Amino acid sequence: MNIGFIIPEVGGFNSLSLEFLKWNKVIKDLGHEVYILTGKSRHFLNNTTVMNEFISESESNINLTSKLFDLSDSNHPLIKTFEEHTHRIENIIDTWMETNQIDMIFVENYFSIPFNIQISYALHQQLKKSNCRLMVKHHDAFYRKNIEKLSNNTFIKTILSSCFPYHNRHTTHISSNRIIKTYLKDNCNIESMIIPYVIDFNQFKDKENISCFSEGYSSMLSESFELTLNDKCLLNFSSLIPNVNFENLFKLLDNIQDDAFKIISVVKPHADYADYLIYLKQKIDGLNLNHRFIILQESDFYSSDYVNIDYLFAFSKGVITFDSGVGFGQPLHKAIQHKCPLLFCTKKHSDWLELSDLGCHIIPISEHLSSQDIKTINRFIHLNLDWGDLNHDQMRQYYSLSFLQYKINKLLVKN
Repeated sequence: MNIGFIIPEVGGFNSLSLEFLKWNKVIKDLGHEVYILTGKSRHFLNNTTVMNEFISESESNINLTSKLFDLSDSNHPLIKTFEEHTHRIENIIDTWMETNQIDMIFVENYFSIPFNIQISYALHQQLKKSNCRLMVKHHDAFYRKNIEKLSNNTFIKTILSSCFPYHNRHTTHISSNRIIKTYLKDNCNIESMIIPYVIDFNQFKDKENISCFSEGYSSMLSESFELTLNDKCLLNFSSLIPNVNFENLFKLLDNIQDDAFKIISVVKPHADYADYLIYLKQKIDGLNLNHRFIILQESDFYSSDYVNIDYLFAFSKGVITFDSGVGFGQPLHKAIQHKCPLLFCTKKHSDWLELSDLGCHIIPISEHLSSQDIKTINRFIHLNLDWGDLNHDQMRQYYSLSFLQYKINKLLVKN
């Protein structure tokens, strides 16, 4: 079977991208051919077509969406421009499907949230004409009650209500967790099957892989930030936008005066906040935290030979995240993959990945980092726990690649 994937991005630490690589491997192992239509790719994969319009950061998407949601019903010229853009994209999708003789198509998040409305509408128009089996993967869910607040334009509101989620008789919906499944059922009357994020336990490098390092092994990630095996290091993943996340991390380091306690924040830049990184680095200098706090951009992992994400996890005791939802880079799954004992996260984050249901050892903290949270974190970073091994074994039993293979095979055979 020829199976097509339409996905914003392949590669990097984006949650959709990380999960797609697992799906791609499993589907190919099952003997199917995979064709990819994406906005950006950092991996060399066969049958990949890259079109800049398919990422939310594309110039055309930014120019259009910055105006579309402010339209009244009298603003017809921009609507015409939007329709011309989407018609061109629709033709691209049509040609891609016909050229590759696509039998089944997976759409990743374009019918879940309006982050790139021109792609969503183009897909909507194309798939109305197609008999191709459609699999809509939901990594997020759009709150339909927001439609009236988002736009005053009837045409745009019609798109929002018909695309999020899009559904026809050829459509199967896939939710990444029970929260999205419940939302789709209760608010859209749409049934979906849950296929959660999984871990490829055969691919990672955990702490056992650094046994060749001597006890005093260290690594300089900057002129002032040295990482050693004896450090109490936590990793943080975040989008590079102004929020309380970084202030919480500064506050935490200030309250735990221990030079061995360090935080590495892996960030993804945002086009609208280009100066924010400069501000953060100046603040780190001003707080004299250069030796305990470092920011690494996503691009650093592609331009440097001396550091990769597995390497950093090998030095860390765990992750800390204040953001709700799955989060940038599936940090909790990454930590479990590398047998890190400490998972500091909010209840929302834990529920989104359903870790509590599986009996994983997590340490709940609030989004605003209370004084009790700081005491809890300080206590746990000084303990030697086997939770990393226990969580690893638990997830290997339920959320492994073999589990994903079972679910996908069942899905493909059914359709």
